[in-house]
Amino acid sequence: MSGTLGFLCFSFFSNALFPLLTGLFGVPLLLGSSGETVEERGAAELKPSKNCFLGALAGFFSPLLPAVNPALLASSAFLFLERSASSYLFFASALASSKMVFDFAAKSALGVSRSGAAAAFDGGLFEIMAGAAALLASVFLLFIFSRQLAAFSKTLNNPKAFLFAVAIAVYWLNGFPGLFVLASASCIGLLALEAGVRKANAAGALILPSILYSTGWAAWLVALLMG
Repeated sequence: MSGTLGFLCFSFFSNALFPLLTGLFGVPLLLGSSGETVEERGAAELKPSKNCFLGALAGFFSPLLPAVNPALLASSAFLFLERSASSYLFFASALASSKMVFDFAAKSALGVSRSGAAAAFDGGLFEIMAGAAALLASVFLLFIFSRQLAAFSKTLNNPKAFLFAVAIAVYWLNGFPGLFVLASASCIGLLALEAGVRKANAAGALILPSILYSTGWAAWLVALLMG
């Protein structure tokens, strides 16, 4: 059902991804968690991680190793690091972030693209610095106002208010066709929730259209539906 809906949305609607995924995953989650309260926990203690530092250092030297991508480098380093999921995630995330920063730095300073993301970016140093400054400012503001935002969110523990906000956002971006897609996807998502089906199966809304378009069957099916 989700695959059929996804194919119809991508074939006959424009920009249907937001209402489609929101209806399949977001709306059922809001309705399913109605009335539930989350246990309040104390502030987590932040400790510097050695794996983050090593990952950032590896990202600096990774351009010197041609044909070695970050995933392969992280997997190789995992043989010598602490074998735990958190250690690997810390190292791999720091490695990818560090490599991206140095890739864009090389693109701006030398005009050499060391990755596909840097090659696809045609802007100058100003755009990179503006984006980095906006990211750092948003993270800094989030750390400052995180407690206030958490306290404010407790006063909005009303799924209907969130659903109304989602509907307004969908209407603003997609109009009435977006609301129709949102309602249809929400029905399928709620049906899966009531039947106890894993939410991962709703990913068929993306998988089936990809298969049909890659095999060339999508055009034939669209022509058949159009008569």
